[in-house]
Parts: sequence; structure tokens; C-alpha cells
Amino acid sequence: MQSESEEAAGTRYTLLTVLETLLRLLHPIMPFITEDIWQRVKTELGKNGESIMLEPYPIADETNTDQAAIDECQWLQNIITAIRTLRSERQISPRESIPLLLRQGSVQDKAYDSKHRILLVTLAKLKDITWLNTNDTPPPAASTVVGELEIFIPMDQASQQDERERLQKEIAKIEIDIALIKGKLQNPQFIDRAPLAVVEKEKTRYTELSTTLAKLKALNFNK
Repeated sequence: MQSESEEAAGTRYTLLTVLETLLRLLHPIMPFITEDIWQRVKTELGKNGESIMLEPYPIADETNTDQAAIDECQWLQNIITAIRTLRSERQISPRESIPLLLRQGSVQDKAYDSKHRILLVTLAKLKDITWLNTNDTPPPAASTVVGELEIFIPMDQASQQDERERLQKEIAKIEIDIALIKGKLQNPQFIDRAPLAVVEKEKTRYTELSTTLAKLKALNFNK
């Protein structure tokens, strides 16, 4: 039998290293099975400890965080969640492939769409995705916004009144959220006592909600 190639050996070592780390992570809640598996793989990783119980618990290395990858995954999750929410509210079957229209959006939105189009179409069950020009008027559609991006799912004319009512409810909810955050930010005790990170998070949330509110009002006005 031929020896493993260098590439295959490297892949095997990486997989075993990940497995061994996961075993140490899971050991406190799955002690017996993790101990058994660890005893089987430890020698291949050059470990000679008596028990997984005596091994150090894994500590995350924050310097290895890939923020760009996190941002891309978060974008994809936000878009798919928005589409699925519209589907649910409009009682569109999750099995039905639907067309999607996009408008506005940042340069980053368009780059992410181009890079992850196949994933977006597959996970959101889309027939196709079409970008409208900034000044284009969309057809009758269920709509929402994610950041700067406007999302439309075309629907029949008879459903327009229901969509207006849905948008009005969403606008009212966001207005309440904005008022609550504004109250916090205008409260000297909150500003003085809350950790700086919490205050900054509330400020960011206030800005994001204000942007979303303005876009939803514009969409509702144009229906």
C-alpha cells in the first residue's frame, strides 16, 4: 500500500486537530464518548496524556477572527431572513420559487450578491434576481429593507392594500423602538453608567432604525 501523499497527510492532520479540539470543548457535557474517541486519536497527534480530563480547555484566539467572512455571512443571513419573513407574511409557500427585485443598495450589497448569488437563490428559493435602476418604479410587490437595500417580491394588484397595512404596522413598531432608544440616549444616568460599548451599540442601532424607517415610509408612500 502506497504511503499517503503530503497533501492527504496534511488534510488528515488538520481534520484530526479540529476533531481533538472539539472533543475537549464537548467533554464537560459529553464526558464518556469524548474520552473514548480522544483515546483513539491522541497518539496520531503526538499527545500522551492519560485522560482528556487533564487536557487544557480550548481558548479562542481572537486574532484569528475573519471579520470580512463574518460580515458576508451576516449579510446573507439578513437578506434570506427578510425574504422568508415576507414569504410568511404573504403566505407564499416556502417550496415556491419566486422572482426577487432589488433596488438601491450599497456597492457592498451588489458585490455580496454577485459573490453569493447561487447561495442566495438556493437558500431563499428564488426563481431569479433582478436589480432595478434607482429611479425605476417597482411593480405591485411586498417590500422591505435591509440596510440601504430595498427588497421586493412581486404580487398581484389585489394584495396592495394588505401590503400597505403590513408596512404601516412595521413602521409603527420601528417608531416605538426608536423612541425607546432615544429615551435611553437622552438619559444622563444611562450615558454615565452604561459601558461605552453598550452606549455605542444603542447609537448604532438608532441610526440603523432611522434609516430603515425612512425607507419604509418612502415605500409606503409610493404604494
